[in-house]
Amino acid sequence: MRPAGRPPGGDRSLLLPCTRPPRTRYCVANVLSFLNHILPVLLAMAWVNYSVYFVRRDPFAQKTATPFLVFATGLQAVYVAALGIAFRHHLMASVFEVLAVIALALNAVYLIVETRHRNKSMGVFILPFSALFQLISSVWISPSREIDPILRDPLFGFHTGSAAVAYSAFLVSAVYGTMYRVFYRELRARRFGIVFERLPSLELLARMTLGAASVGFVFLTFAILFGAVWAARKCPSFWSDPKFLLTGLVWAFYGAAVVSQRLLRQSNNRTISITLAGFLVMVLSFVSLRLLVPAFHEFGG
Repeated sequence: MRPAGRPPGGDRSLLLPCTRPPRTRYCVANVLSFLNHILPVLLAMAWVNYSVYFVRRDPFAQKTATPFLVFATGLQAVYVAALGIAFRHHLMASVFEVLAVIALALNAVYLIVETRHRNKSMGVFILPFSALFQLISSVWISPSREIDPILRDPLFGFHTGSAAVAYSAFLVSAVYGTMYRVFYRELRARRFGIVFERLPSLELLARMTLGAASVGFVFLTFAILFGAVWAARKCPSFWSDPKFLLTGLVWAFYGAAVVSQRLLRQSNNRTISITLAGFLVMVLSFVSLRLLVPAFHEFGG
């Protein structure tokens, strides 16, 4: 149900500040409007391409799936950067701005893992998330009329950008980890089907799961460091803030998974269980923060 007074795609007349030359405002607004409408379509097409490859191992889909997704992700990057310039703040003022960033980060993390492990079979499971997030963002995004000044702070931008990549990587890792656990259970029960015939091997699935988790852990570390430096200037007692404590708990789970796999050489099954527990803690943290701390990361009016 659409909120009253907010058309699909937002109010494009508000995309650029009025201080810009009219011709520039018109040109950039048109480019943003075009990208806003075309990106969900491109990502849906990318998902169809990966689906055809997954089901049929079609040679054309195999050849074009990754380049097409790279192209769409590049346009997403242009769109997000242009939105930030047009809105003149980091894209954290509303959930719809955040979803645009998350959709971009999801595709970027997926492409990193796919390229690293040279396997594109999992794209069919990841792209629905990024396409859905981009669609929701494209339909509802519009400039916030009142912006908290911290959304123009460069250090806060590094913090939120790192966090977006981290949480996107954890989602990718959770999808891979869930498929690993299901595949593992089906193999033990000696039940086989076309889905499992198309999946990577258990060993490769484990490496992809832990690879995405490692990317998320590194970026969450950066997010915590940038956030701590920024928060120390604003609120010296930030160490006791529930947002900081819960983020630290998520970081500890994924850190334990990385140590378990890299140093202790624990079994893939045990390590992946830790990553899935970390993802569950992350989701529960978001839910509890939204319920208990309503102002969590709400900066726009």
